[in-house]
Parts: sequence; C-alpha cells; structure tokens
Amino acid sequence: MDLLAVYRTVKDSDNTSYLLSSGLQIVRVNTGWTKFALENGGGQMLERWGRNSALLDAVPPVLRDLYRTGFAKALATGVCWEHDYECSSHELFREFRMYAYPIHGTLLTVTHSLRVQRPHDREARPAADAIYRSEGLIRMCSYCRRVRANDADERWDWVPSFVEHMPPGVSHGICRPCAAFHQLATPAAP
Repeated sequence: MDLLAVYRTVKDSDNTSYLLSSGLQIVRVNTGWTKFALENGGGQMLERWGRNSALLDAVPPVLRDLYRTGFAKALATGVCWEHDYECSSHELFREFRMYAYPIHGTLLTVTHSLRVQRPHDREARPAADAIYRSEGLIRMCSYCRRVRANDADERWDWVPSFVEHMPPGVSHGICRPCAAFHQLATPAAP
C-alpha cells in the first residue's frame, strides 16, 4: 500500500488518526486528532503528544503491554489489529474502535472510530472524597475511568466530576469488568 495514499485518506478525516513508526513514535497526526483534543479540553496536550513523541508514553502503564503487543503483531503479520475501548467525557459515554493498519511492516496507520456516543446515566454517585480515597489515593480504571469505592463489594462508580476535574492523588488500575473484557489478569484488591 502506498504511504502517501494512506495519509491522504486519513489526513482530513474527523476520526482521530496518526502514523506510527515501527518504534511506536508518532510520525504524523491528522486534523481529527487536533479537533478531538480541542473539543475535549486537551489543547495543552497537542504539543506534548505530537510528531516524534513516543505513543506508549501517553498510555497508562497498566495498558502498555496490551498496545505494544497488538501493534507488534500487526507489524509482524501484516494484519490489521482492532481494539475496542471506552473514552468517555464527564457528559458523554463514548466507545471507540481502534484500527492499526500495517504499511510495509515499518509503519502503522492508526484510526480511532467512534462507535457509541450517548449521555451518561445520571444516577452516578456523588464525588465524596472519603468514599473513593484509600490511603491517600483514588484508584481510577485506565479503560473506563470509573473509580473504585472503598467498600467490601469492590464497586466501581462513574464519577463525572472526577473526569471533568481530576482530583489530586489519582492512581490508575483496571476494574474487574474491563480486565475480563480485555482478557487481562484480574487486578488484586489493594
């Protein structure tokens, strides 16, 4: 596949798309990347996660092996890697599908397509710090951004205010439903 043809296809798309080197460095981003960042309060991140930056540095540590393995498999086999994930805002539930298309075994064209977008269920729990803070930390799922409550049921709640304005002392983890869905080792309770 011609690299220039691939880039022309995604450069003006509303989908967030970018080219990755085999070392997982960002080679180029499209207008959809910039638009999504600006619409979601990520304008300050555009400089930090632009051309020549390491994509995996933007991925929470608990998810890096999943992405590294998926991208490596696509590069090695020449077969597109697909991955579904949630990236919600404080107002909207959003689910995306990421496609990583290999090009000549040296580059990946990565596109994130919106699959589901709807308002959140407003029965979310209030953002009472004591309910969610344990030993000074708030544990937030790296996938769905729900927050672990300090109860015996290991409940994970959607707390819109924590997504809109992240409180200090947030540590990332993976809730049991996301670990099961993504076939990761289930995290131990703290």
